[in-house]
Amino acid sequence: MKHPISLSLVAGLALNCVLTQPARADYQNPAFDRGTARMRAGDFDGAVNSFGEAIGMNSTEPKGYLMRGECFYKLQNYKLAIQDMDKTLQLAPDNVRAYLVRGSCKANLGQDDDAVADYLAAIKLQPGLGKRYFENGGPNVSAAAQANNTASDGSGKKRRRGRVVNQNGKATIEAVDQTDSHADLRLHAVEDYKKAMAIAYPSGFGQVKTSEGTAVPGSGEFEGDAHKAIADLNELIRNGNATGANYYKRAKALQKLGRVDDALKDYERAISLDPQKSQYYIGRASLFFQLKKPLMVEAEIARARAVDPDVPAKVHFDLPRYDESVKWSADDGPDNH
Repeated sequence: MKHPISLSLVAGLALNCVLTQPARADYQNPAFDRGTARMRAGDFDGAVNSFGEAIGMNSTEPKGYLMRGECFYKLQNYKLAIQDMDKTLQLAPDNVRAYLVRGSCKANLGQDDDAVADYLAAIKLQPGLGKRYFENGGPNVSAAAQANNTASDGSGKKRRRGRVVNQNGKATIEAVDQTDSHADLRLHAVEDYKKAMAIAYPSGFGQVKTSEGTAVPGSGEFEGDAHKAIADLNELIRNGNATGANYYKRAKALQKLGRVDDALKDYERAISLDPQKSQYYIGRASLFFQLKKPLMVEAEIARARAVDPDVPAKVHFDLPRYDESVKWSADDGPDNH
């Protein structure tokens, strides 16, 4: 029996982007594959059974629990969904999707404080969620509008998809029909997600607090295909678009590939073109972080703070350290600079 249920809990927010599409699955298991196919077809009961078989075949693989939990979520069996998300996080503690799904389940059960905690954990693990949130209106879109900005959920209650518009400086949703029986549940999730974002970004987008410091623009890893980005930026720069922003973007892409010397040259070019851009200094600091040069990191943060006092003294870099295969021509051993 199929149970097509609207899952646009936070339309216009990052949570909606994550929860309305099945997780990518690269796990090879026939029962798991059947579950994925049934889930995509909307047969969530059948998918639950298939994912259960997959778990029986390999109980240490988190994807089976994650996908089955998502099915339970779509069936509104939130308690069983939470159990599967608990197991997922036990096996994969940094699974952002599991935190988001579990947070939505808890919100729908009225466990708001716990829901906010789960959303906040996801945001700290993946600061890019904040970018999506604020790009889609963030706190300026009313929770009721976000909750109702959904397409028909297949239950016979047709509702048009709204769009975000500005009216007298306030973002609202246009062309939203009547709410359905799940509206209050979605509203809970929207409000809890907004609370988590307010905690993570007390000054708006650009800074997210963690126990190790505050993530700011420039402190994370380049998102996307670095090779393609470099090729595209090479073309732009050759054609006369040699801007600080383009050199900075290319530096981040080069940094992702471990091309340290080339990245540092581009950071220097970006800074020379726009020395008042704190993000460029933070970008260079992030490279020194990966090179395990803490004193140089501190120096770059100080330069960033000199041009922008709002940059925090303690910055969190959501980046892996380079291994020994990555070399820097100016490296003279331990950081004694």
